Amino acid sequence: MSKNLKRTRSFGETGAPVDAARTPAWVGLDLFSDLTPTELEALSGVLVTVRFAPGEIVVREGEPGEALYLIERGRVRVWTADGRFDRELSAPETIGEMAIITHEARSATVAAVDQVKAFRLSRARLDQVVQSHPQIASILTRLVGARLREIDGIRVVGKYRIVGPLGSGGMSDVFAAEHPVLQRPVALKMLNHALVYHPSFAQKFDREARLVARLDHPNIVRVYDFEEAYGTRFIVMERLDGELLEDAIAGGTQFTWPAVRRLLVEMCQALDHAHRRGLVHRDVKPLNIFLTRSGAAKLFDFGIAIAADASVCKGADRLGTPYYMAPEQIRGEPLDARTDLYALGMTAYEAITGRVPFDAPDLESLVRRHLYEPMPDPRRYRPDTPSDLVAFIQRACAKDPADRFGDAQQAVAFLQGKRPDSPTLREQLTVSFPGDLEKQVRAEIQRFQDRLARLGADLKAE
Repeated sequence: MSKNLKRTRSFGETGAPVDAARTPAWVGLDLFSDLTPTELEALSGVLVTVRFAPGEIVVREGEPGEALYLIERGRVRVWTADGRFDRELSAPETIGEMAIITHEARSATVAAVDQVKAFRLSRARLDQVVQSHPQIASILTRLVGARLREIDGIRVVGKYRIVGPLGSGGMSDVFAAEHPVLQRPVALKMLNHALVYHPSFAQKFDREARLVARLDHPNIVRVYDFEEAYGTRFIVMERLDGELLEDAIAGGTQFTWPAVRRLLVEMCQALDHAHRRGLVHRDVKPLNIFLTRSGAAKLFDFGIAIAADASVCKGADRLGTPYYMAPEQIRGEPLDARTDLYALGMTAYEAITGRVPFDAPDLESLVRRHLYEPMPDPRRYRPDTPSDLVAFIQRACAKDPADRFGDAQQAVAFLQGKRPDSPTLREQLTVSFPGDLEKQVRAEIQRFQDRLARLGADLKAE
C-alpha cells in the first residue's frame, strides 16, 4: 500500500467486485471519497429518491433549504436572478449542499433540463446515520472546505476574515485568515466533522483545548484561539512561512546529519514541553511538523491530543495515523510520552530514507508489522547513516515501551551525546596532515567513532 493509507472504494462488501450496473453514479463523486463500502451502504439507506420533469424546479433562489440533492441521472440548469451565474450541469452532481450545514437560503435556482432522477439528503437524515457511522460526517468537512476555498464562498469564520487556502494535500483544511481588529495574520485549522460527532471527543475537547492553548514553546506552533462554526471546530494558530516536513521528504530533500539531529532534538524538546503539561500528542508524523524558513522546526496539530492521565483508549480514542502508531496505541492500551517517541522514531526513519519503515497492501497487514516485525535499519537505504541516529531510531521504536527512552529529555540527552552508557571522545586535537593523508586519518577516526557507538549500543542491550 502506498503511503497515506487509502480506504477501499467499492459499493457493496469490502473486496467484492463492483457491479457497474448497480453502483449509483453519486458514489464516484469526490464528496464521498473518504467513505468505506459499509458507510456508503448506510448513507444510501437514508437517501430519498425524487424525480423531476423537464422544466420543473428543483430548488428556488431565496427559499430556505435544509437538504442537498444528488443528481443521479439527467441535466439541470443553475442560474441566479442577477445573471451572474447561468450554467448547465450533468449527472452525477450535487445541488444545494450548504443547506445541510447552515440552512441558508438557496443562492440560485435549479431546474430540470430533461428527465432527472435525484436523491434527496436532509440534515435530519444525515444526523440520523452519523450516530452509527460518524465518519460519514466527513462529507460536511469537504463541503465547508470547498466553500472556504471559493472566492465568493465563506469569507468569515467567527471573528476571523478568510484570506485564502494554505498549502495543499494534508494542508487543504488549513486557511489563511486575519483578525479584523488586531490585523494579526493567523492560520485556521478546520477539524474533521467526523471527530465532532464522537461523543468522547466532544466531551474532552474544551478542557484539552485550554491545555493546548497554554503551550508556549519555540518549537510548537502557537494556538491563539478556537472557534465553533459550520458544524465543527476551528483551531486558530500562528501563520508560518516555510514547508511541511512531509513535503520536503516527498520533494526528495536529503537532510544533512546535523539537520536531522537538530530536527529530532527540537521535536523532543517540544514534546517534553507538552508532556510535562499533561498532553500526549498521539499523531507525530512529517505532516504535523513544519520547517520554517528561519531553520526551526515546529510541531503542530494537537487537535487529537489527549490528557496524559487518560485511562485506556478505545475505539475512536485510538486516533492516529497507521504508519506511525505505536503497538500500544494499536492495541488501545494507555498512552504516554513513549508513544510519541515511537512516532518520532518512525518520522526520523522517513526523513533519512525518504520512505516509511513499514508498508503493506492493507491496514491489517500494516498494523501487524508494527506489532511483530523488528524495526528496519535505515542504512539499507542510506549506508552512511551515523550510528547514533540508527541507535536512536531502534530505541525509540522498540515494541515494548519499557525498552524505549523513558521520556523526551532522555532522548535529547542521547542525541546530544550525553550518554553515560556509551564511551565518547572528549579531547579535541588540532593536527595538520600532508596531502591525501588527512582524508585517510579522518576516515579512520570516523570508523573508530562508529565502533565506539556500536559498542555502547551492544553493552546497553546486554
